[in-house]
Order: sequence, then C-alpha cells, then structure tokens
Amino acid sequence: MRYLEFLGDGKIAGGVVSVAGFSELIGYEELASFFAAPLDYEKVKRSAKRFKAIASDNDPHVPQKCGEILRDKLGAELTIIKSGKHLNTEAGFFKLPVALEKLNDLIKSG
Repeated sequence: MRYLEFLGDGKIAGGVVSVAGFSELIGYEELASFFAAPLDYEKVKRSAKRFKAIASDNDPHVPQKCGEILRDKLGAELTIIKSGKHLNTEAGFFKLPVALEKLNDLIKSG
C-alpha cells in the first residue's frame, strides 16, 4: 500500500490483489516505523483501478478486520477464507488458487 501511496501522478496499476494485507499497525513493533504516518487511502485508491483482498477468519497475525478495512477504505472486493490461518505454508497453503482467480478477474476486466 505504501508503494501505491507514493507511485506518483499519472501512474496507475491495473489492479491489486492483497493476501493477508494490512494498512495499519497490527501489533508488531518491528513495523511501527512503517506506520508512523497514517496511510493516505485516497492516494492509494487513485493509484490502482481495482482492489481485491483475501483474508482469513482466524489469522493469528493479521486480523480479519484488516481485510475489512481494505474493503471499506479502498473499495476492495473482500474474500474471506474460513479457517485459513495466515494463508501460508505453515497453515498448509502451498498454492492459493483463489489469489490466481482474483488476479485473472483483474486481467479479464481490463
């Protein structure tokens, strides 16, 4: 999201797929400096045509509310994976077909 925030005028991504994404501090002190300044959601919105967010309902690191924030602030289409934990290999995810599906949706819609 920070990349999109500072992408620059006239540069627009066709779309963004976020998996277990977050745009605010989520309790990890190592990330505190990254979120010292609040994210400018309006700049982020202007830097991409569409947003899709994928979150889990039981992620131990990134709460589901983070996906809901992306939905509410960026107009992202939110997909919730039931019992997906952090959607990584530790949670048994070696592939994430829903992410590919969402990316293909973005490509097809231009």
